Amino acid sequence: MTRPVRRASIGILAGALASPALAFTIGPWKLGLLFGIALGGIYAASLRPASRAYADNLMAGAALGIPLCSLISVVALPIFAGQAPAWSAEGCLGILLSILLG
Repeated sequence: MTRPVRRASIGILAGALASPALAFTIGPWKLGLLFGIALGGIYAASLRPASRAYADNLMAGAALGIPLCSLISVVALPIFAGQAPAWSAEGCLGILLSILLG
């Protein structure tokens, strides 16, 4: 097994373990699981691991995850549901509060 495949499989496993939190905060839970698994694999395969920088990698993942989750909730999910994106201030505020407060 090559290193990129191994990294991607570890990311897919991490995404699968973390995606239930995403699955229950957005509408269709199956789509949340799929997004979590796909994004975990993409994140792990795209970035090279830094040796002994576990906290840095964790914070980088969190810093990239919040805007990405907002983008998914504001743009991708409404489009997949056949609705207009939630561009309004009220729509974005509601989504941001649901992400931050759970």
